[in-house]
Amino acid sequence: MDQEAFKRAVQAVGQSGSNHPSIGTYSERSLHAVLKHYINPDPGVHEQPWGPFVVDVLEEDRIFEIQTAHFDKLRSKLEWFLQSQAVTLVYPVAARTRLHWLDRRAKFVERSRQSPKRGTIHQIFPELYRIKWFLRHPRLSLRILVVDVHEYRIPEPGRRARRPYRLQDCIPVGLMEDVVIEGAADYSRFLPPDLPETFLSRDYHRAAGISLPLARMALNILYHMGTVERTGRQGNAYTYTVAPLADPVHA
Repeated sequence: MDQEAFKRAVQAVGQSGSNHPSIGTYSERSLHAVLKHYINPDPGVHEQPWGPFVVDVLEEDRIFEIQTAHFDKLRSKLEWFLQSQAVTLVYPVAARTRLHWLDRRAKFVERSRQSPKRGTIHQIFPELYRIKWFLRHPRLSLRILVVDVHEYRIPEPGRRARRPYRLQDCIPVGLMEDVVIEGAADYSRFLPPDLPETFLSRDYHRAAGISLPLARMALNILYHMGTVERTGRQGNAYTYTVAPLADPVHA
């Protein structure tokens, strides 16, 4: 994790990282732009063609694709890229989010508050499930960037939606973790240290501090990757144990 490189990336796309930056300098994809510059500060390798596609960052020996959601949309890209090129999927997670509501003209901040939600690296699992059968490919790796963000919203009172606003931008202001998963063995990074020797999904959910549905999704992927083993059933639930070569590590 290179904090200085991250600060330079924020500056490179015109963001100050303060609580009250100039709204007019924002682009609609600030998070995406900052992460591209953090991965490689050379704009000459950004948004480059590769076959029928355009990639976020193209280095001599590796493609980086930044994706915040909908990994299923990457399937055709992965099928093409992985034939000849190493690919790293970059997934940002908002550890903490500061919410800002703008005036209707997006000129200034009317009010702000800290969101109670906290993001963790485990949020990637529903996305990994969408590309489950690619995960064992030797050329595929993951990079989870855990960031603090400022989210800017514009009110839309007449909007027919659960929330009467739209997202104007999401600005990263701090890098908390830079987690690289380069192979099956690295999935032990997702094992909380306090798991019992034999455990259920509810034990994993408590130890990892995530929801039960997310814990079940995580264990599905960890079983697929050989990080955990199924040892039997307790009622309708599988019982698990950590695979011999997958030692739990601290988050």
